[in-house]
This record gives sequence, structure tokens and C-alpha cells, in this order.
Amino acid sequence: MVFKGYIMGPGGKQNEGESIHETAVREMVEETGIDIKNLKLRVVGTHNHFYKNKTYLVFIFIADHNKGKIINSNEGNLEWHTVEELLNDDKLWADLKIYLSHIVSNNNHILFSYLKYNKDFEIVESRVDYC
Repeated sequence: MVFKGYIMGPGGKQNEGESIHETAVREMVEETGIDIKNLKLRVVGTHNHFYKNKTYLVFIFIADHNKGKIINSNEGNLEWHTVEELLNDDKLWADLKIYLSHIVSNNNHILFSYLKYNKDFEIVESRVDYC
């Protein structure tokens, strides 16, 4: 499991015929039990894993709680943290160290990134722009 031992938000792969909004809502319910609404796009990331010849597009949203309660998940332990705690935790996944401050800011721009990872999941090249 790639993210084992790291702090990462809920998410996953898009199913055939799904919009990215539908994927975000489905993954959130599946992994946390929480249904979300009023999604707002905050990050579009291009993650290049050149060592395995794969590039992923990553979409990160903020949203409002619609309904539901936190459930146990086979994806990992669900925990609440402050932004400060997360930014100071070595176990925070590398891209979130770049994205997190923007995600929670009042800035209305969308962050666009290009991140290149090595086989140890370290970012070896990065570019960030806002729109």
C-alpha cells in the first residue's frame, strides 16, 4: 500500500462515466461515511511518476457536510488534525505539504501544479501556478 504510514485525505480513482465531482462525493462516502455537497475545486495536480511511466491528474476539493457520520474504514485510521499539526508532521504526504495552506485559504484561485516523483515518492521537481 503506497500511502501506508502517511497522512492522506480521502480519495481514489474515477469510475467509468463519472464526473470528477461524482468521484469526490462517492469516494468521501465510501472512505469516511460522510456525504458532501457544494464542492469547490481548489487544486488540479499533475503527478508524474516517471519511474513507472505513469502520470496522474489529481483534483482536490473543499466541500460542506451534507449528512452522515464517520465510519471505520479499511483505507486507514480517520483522525481530525489542525492545519498546523499537519504541516508540522513528517508523515504528511508530500503533495499535501505543498497544497494544504492553499486548500484552506480564503483565496478563490485554483492551484495548478506539476510534481515529479522519484521511486521513493519524493518530489524531485515542482511547478505551481494559480488561476
